[in-house]
Amino acid sequence: PLSFSDYGEYLATTIKNLQPAGSNLAGRRNPLEGEENDDDDKILAAPLRRDEYIKLVANAERDEDTDLVKRLASTVLEKSQAVDESVLNLPGMGRTKCEQMTLIGRLLEENRETECELAKALAEAANLKNEVRSLLRETTSKALGIEEEL
Repeated sequence: PLSFSDYGEYLATTIKNLQPAGSNLAGRRNPLEGEENDDDDKILAAPLRRDEYIKLVANAERDEDTDLVKRLASTVLEKSQAVDESVLNLPGMGRTKCEQMTLIGRLLEENRETECELAKALAEAANLKNEVRSLLRETTSKALGIEEEL
């Protein structure tokens, strides 16, 4: 980020410190009007005129924006690729809709069958519990010599 947004502040700091202020601006490649912007452009010293400063700041901001857009685009592409890979690894992605619906129907039927088996097992467990209680009651009554009334 640029530390000087106002040319007057820039000049005052440069003169006060007797060195190029905004060293992040000084030394940037900045072709001025009439100069070509290619790999052979010269590194400029700190700008001395307001219009040079404005162009230099604009170029610096454009470069920062370009770098930011490149980083953001790269991040978006990486995240998109990660999502694609995650989706491809989901179970059933290689099946058609019809195959998936058939599988869901089969799983629902298995679930119903298991539910019936569970209900039968619970009923059997309740019956066994009642039988055990009855046998315990009879055995305890006989052992204590108590006659049970029905």
